[in-house]
Amino acid sequence: MAQISVSLPDDLMSWAEHQVAEGRHDSLDAYVADLVARDMDAGKLAASNAAIEEGLASEPNDDSMADVTARRDRDDDTLGALRRSWAQGIGSGTPVDGNFNAADIARRGGRSGEAVRKHG
Repeated sequence: MAQISVSLPDDLMSWAEHQVAEGRHDSLDAYVADLVARDMDAGKLAASNAAIEEGLASEPNDDSMADVTARRDRDDDTLGALRRSWAQGIGSGTPVDGNFNAADIARRGGRSGEAVRKHG
């Protein structure tokens, strides 16, 4: 666990000590950790609210659930092909050991199975 040292004005320190004395927190450390956690949660909530507002403000479309699912699956397949290529040590340069690089696979829409591999 990380440690920090914090300097507080007297009135804030009195408030923090009062919170511990009232039993709201076990220690000053617990109180500060709770404040940081609450601030982090507030940031996540703000990001979620912003995403919801963005969605509400966007134009509706006529895509069916099947269209949305198919697009998601296609995107997952493309990302999976790129991840497998990178995991095999293929960079963005020329093909190594007869394998096509990530840029080649991306040009083929992520369908690495369609790539003809060199066997030399």
